[in-house]
Formats: sequence, C-alpha cells, structure tokens
Amino acid sequence: MKISDISCLIVAGGQSTRMGYDKRTIELSGETLLEGILRKASRQGFRSVILSVDRSFAGISNLAEKYNAHVVFDREPGRGPMEGLALGLSASNTDWVLVLSTDMPFYTFSLLSPLITALEMAWKRDRHPLAVISCAAGRRQPLASLYHRSLGVAFHTAIARRMLKLGEVIEAASTSALYVDIQGKDTRFFNINTPADLRLAIGRAINLSRKVPLVTITAPKSNTGKTTFIERILPRLAEMGIYAGVVKSDAHAFTLDTEGKDTDRFFKAGAHAVALTSKDGYFLFQRTDEQKTLLELAEKLENVDLILFESRAHGIFPAIGLFRGLGEPHFPNDVVAVFSDRDIAVPQPVHHIDDIDRATFLVLFLTGL
Repeated sequence: MKISDISCLIVAGGQSTRMGYDKRTIELSGETLLEGILRKASRQGFRSVILSVDRSFAGISNLAEKYNAHVVFDREPGRGPMEGLALGLSASNTDWVLVLSTDMPFYTFSLLSPLITALEMAWKRDRHPLAVISCAAGRRQPLASLYHRSLGVAFHTAIARRMLKLGEVIEAASTSALYVDIQGKDTRFFNINTPADLRLAIGRAINLSRKVPLVTITAPKSNTGKTTFIERILPRLAEMGIYAGVVKSDAHAFTLDTEGKDTDRFFKAGAHAVALTSKDGYFLFQRTDEQKTLLELAEKLENVDLILFESRAHGIFPAIGLFRGLGEPHFPNDVVAVFSDRDIAVPQPVHHIDDIDRATFLVLFLTGL
C-alpha cells in the first residue's frame, strides 16, 4: 500500500479546555499548529487531506484552499475527537485513513511506514484489521493511527450510545485492531494540552532551529547545587553516546594556573592569550576587557551534540530551574520546569531535585535528541 492509497484526516476540534484558548491558533516556529500540520500533510502525497473541525472560524476557508483540504464540521459540539473520526472517515475517498491530532507539532510522517508494514503483514496472514494503532512507550496513540473508513459507522453508533471515549470503542472492536509498537523517540507523539506543555514545545522548537541545542540550568541563588545537578546528568548522556558541552557563568575572577607555571609566566610577561595543546585536546585562555556571554562561549565549542549552561541569571531559553530554599521560588517564563527538594507553588511543573531520570529526559526533549 502506498501513501497515494491513503487519506489523511486531521482532527482539529477546538475545545482546548486545559489550554484555556483555541490550540489551533498557537504559533510555533512562525506558524499556527493547524497550519503546520496541514502544510506537512499536504507534502506527503496522500490521496486527499480531510480537516475535521467543530465549527467554522476565521481563516478556515483560506487554509483549506491553500492546502487543498476538504473540511467537515461537527454536527453537534462537545463530542470530542469521536465526532471528527466519525465524520472524517465517512467522508474519505480511500479505504484507509491516517488520523492525526492537530496538537502534535513534532510528529513525523515516517511513523506511518511501520503501520503500513504491519497492516500488509497481517493481510499476508489472512488477517484483516480495521484499525492499526500506534503505541509508544507503553501508551496507545489513537490520534496518530490508521483506520479503515468502515469504522466511521462504528464511531457514529458509539456517539448515538453516548460512548465518547476512543479507547472504549477501539477496545470493543479489539479483534479488529492491530497494535504496533513504535521504536525510537516517543516524544514525536508529544501533545500540547496545557500552558506548561506549550513552554516545553517552544523550547524544543527553538532548539531544533539552532546549530547546537542548549539548555540553561539556573537557580534564584548561588549554592543551590547547579554544578552537582549537571554532574549527575552528564553520565546519563554519555551512556547514550551523546557528547555534551558545559558553559558556566562566574561573577568572580578566576585563574587556571599556579604561580610560576608556564601560563602564569606568559601572562606576567604580557601575553594577551595563551593556548596549550596535546594529543588529548587543547585549552585556550583569552583575556577580555568585558565578560563574554554564554552564547558567545558556546559558539567556540566543537564536536558537541548539546550544551548545558550553568547560570544564576541571564540564562538562555529554554531553562530548567532549581530550588532548595535559598531566595524566593520565583522563576521567569524562560524556565520550563523546576526541580526542588520541597513543595513550592510555581506555574511550572515541579519535580523532585533527585529525579535525574526526569531531568535527563527533559534535557533530551528540549534539545530534540
């Protein structure tokens, strides 16, 4: 089965109750979530692209025309994605339809290939599933899966019975469903549902546009343990084969050699910069009239996959905050998550400061690795 044998149904309801406003209008990397998924879908070679929305809104006609999408509207509001699947599948001009949620900005269409492969293998075994469901990290992803258009009838029937949870309908038809474990990064299925999710998504999107991605580790006060926190993350990254660079901001002057050693003698003799090289690497100490920014220093690092900044202030977005009771637990918007040894009330998600697994996951997510 080829992509040209398949339609793509984009479910873009619009309720967005947890976000507080219409997620379709959220801008990421210079375009709205809705336009982003439409643009990517239009380039794949699907037989058709169907856009399911709960109601008409400003610009919907222009978007549909721009990306050659057929629009279907909910008959009744408040039915969630079930309504979108029922109407969208019924409107399809192909037997098989890839269903996608509009709030998955990092979804890649290469994820369709293992679903097609699993379906074709099932056919060879004389099995004929009506749904091929993506599973990642133990979670089912019904809004990133393949459906046979005949399931539109089952979804219409479920709605009539007030069954509005996709999982319930899929479970009821479990003998007709095929579950496919997707290997690799489950972050490709990341949904933007809350303001906290949005901060994470913006941080990742910005890093994907950088030559080398970066994350700042910051805290309101010194002696919070930023260096120790980074020291605990670095071995996890190294085990994965990831080369990490570290850039630290220090308000105090420093020296890297002792009295009477070579570099000390060179500087006392008037050198403005000293470089040392060996088979293991090189070191450059450059005197400057003013303190360089973290980003200026980061640009000098070579052969690294990501950079961790350690800074008490003036970090670079995205940042992870630490709090151990020093200062006030107030973090700016560039902080996407906080790690603390106590309960604190902040807008960002709070994790225990010893949860290094979570910290490593966030660094990988934010850097797109």
